[in-house]
Amino acid sequence: MYIKIFQIFFGKTVQVKTSKGFLRFGCAMIVIGILTLVLAFYSYENEESFEKSSKQATGTVINLLETVSNTSNNSSYTPVVKFMVDGRDYTFTSNTGSYPPAYQTGQQVEVIYDPQNPTDANINDWSSKWLGSIISAGLGVFFILFGAVFIIFRDKIKPDDSMNTVTLPMLDQQNIQL
Repeated sequence: MYIKIFQIFFGKTVQVKTSKGFLRFGCAMIVIGILTLVLAFYSYENEESFEKSSKQATGTVINLLETVSNTSNNSSYTPVVKFMVDGRDYTFTSNTGSYPPAYQTGQQVEVIYDPQNPTDANINDWSSKWLGSIISAGLGVFFILFGAVFIIFRDKIKPDDSMNTVTLPMLDQQNIQL
């Protein structure tokens, strides 16, 4: 008997046959979660350091770059911003895009930039600064909890080959399709 677990992020099917397999799988998920949390912390610290050493300027959105997803044909719009420091113009493309567009062409925005290298700049808004760190931290916590479930309940998870489902005891005996 075995359970096929589809790993969305890697696109592979893993066969877990024993309690030891559940332990290994759970540990792997926890390691991935810890690495993702380290990435989130690094991203947060990097942004915090940049914010402390940066200066502010007012910029203007001069263009919205449309990016079309290959898989879903959905578009996102990333602002291109122009700002001035010491009489010299600088232009950058924001690191975040959205649908619908969060900004309009011609809109004034607050910019933060590195005074030593004004080309290193971004729009001074919440999502540009913190969204990446929050998403990474959330994924890290998810992987850790997911791995912990497999470790804690490895002896209680019973495979059912006829339905390709796993019964997790903490979900009131509901079958979860994996």
